[in-house]
Amino acid sequence: ASFQPQSHQVELARQAIAFQEKALQSATNLAVQFDELTNSGKRTAIWGGTGKAAAFINQHKLDKQRFPTVIDSDLNKVGTFVPGTGQEILFRDKLVENPVDVILIATQWRAADIVLEIQRNQIQFETILIEYQGKLIDYFQDQHPYRSSKMEAKVPRPQFLTQKMRQRESEELDLN
Repeated sequence: ASFQPQSHQVELARQAIAFQEKALQSATNLAVQFDELTNSGKRTAIWGGTGKAAAFINQHKLDKQRFPTVIDSDLNKVGTFVPGTGQEILFRDKLVENPVDVILIATQWRAADIVLEIQRNQIQFETILIEYQGKLIDYFQDQHPYRSSKMEAKVPRPQFLTQKMRQRESEELDLN
């Protein structure tokens, strides 16, 4: 029997290698940006400290010495610690009392909700950063799909949600 590479297998391997290279380049770029942020002397808080936010913190080695302030608005998380790195999770009102220069939102898909919460609670800041396509970007200045419709762009919604919303709207029209 002859085992020759099949074209689809070669293409799949090529895509896997390209993905790996891009992921490694993104990690390198982010590490440089995190170092620059630390060296800038700007006071920084990470918003989110459990679940996917904790995974982000651990993946990018955002340790307690360089990034001691981790914030959450969920009172059930306040007073607990970020798994793996050990920062105590503080309530968002800590930022009202002690503002920071930079707020890093660890879960960018929640950024619009978190930004609205920051604004509602009159939390002062210079910059809000999110990770997008392997880089830290400014939530307000840079292009990305995570702003709420009230601000600019919309987060892409799965098709089934769009259909459900249309169905709900038509049902509401029928009731009126």
